[in-house]
Amino acid sequence: MNPPSGTCVLLFSGGRDSTISAIQLSDLFERLILVTVTSQHLVGMDAVYRRLVELKPYLSSKTRWIHALQPTEMPGDQLFHAATCLPCHRSYTAIGAVLAERFKADSLAFGYTSYQSTWAEQTPYAIDCLKRTLLSRGIHLILPVYDIASKDDAIAELKKYQLSPVALEQKCIQQQFNIALDQERLKEEVDLWHRALINALAVLDEIQIEIAAEYELSDLPERG
Repeated sequence: MNPPSGTCVLLFSGGRDSTISAIQLSDLFERLILVTVTSQHLVGMDAVYRRLVELKPYLSSKTRWIHALQPTEMPGDQLFHAATCLPCHRSYTAIGAVLAERFKADSLAFGYTSYQSTWAEQTPYAIDCLKRTLLSRGIHLILPVYDIASKDDAIAELKKYQLSPVALEQKCIQQQFNIALDQERLKEEVDLWHRALINALAVLDEIQIEIAAEYELSDLPERG
């Protein structure tokens, strides 16, 4: 990767792949902003917090962590038909883009991997749509761990840094409703997602993001 600028915003779940992404990006960019999004159907922020504490020795003390709340409504919500994770990932992208503009970052990163490339938002087609849509706003898509081929490889990488191999991330209580789609239906849903992305980024200045917490890692308070 050749980073276009000195600042990158990473959508950070605290899971294996976003954790490895954070370590890699901290070596590439002068400034790294980690963004964790919470919604009513995500539970377990304490796990994310434990991951942040684990990461302190590997990231710059000036790394900033932002805990953002997912808006209850976004432009294009009416477009989706199937119960996939695409609507949430559209929101994550919009939040990341809003914060990228706030911090004058022209790079937005996700912990997408090739071993999860059957997931709707991580399919090559969806990634191509995401890349083109972000670039229309002058934002470069960065996927630092896309070449990780398996969960075992991700676990091995975490163990190399003596980090917990467990996915220290929030759990989605709606994921049981996420259904598998055939290729034709999947393309239809990704096309709807692409339209929703375009709609959201077109009114980016109007999207209000509520910030629940914001710290530099050096100032991250202790939790009992």
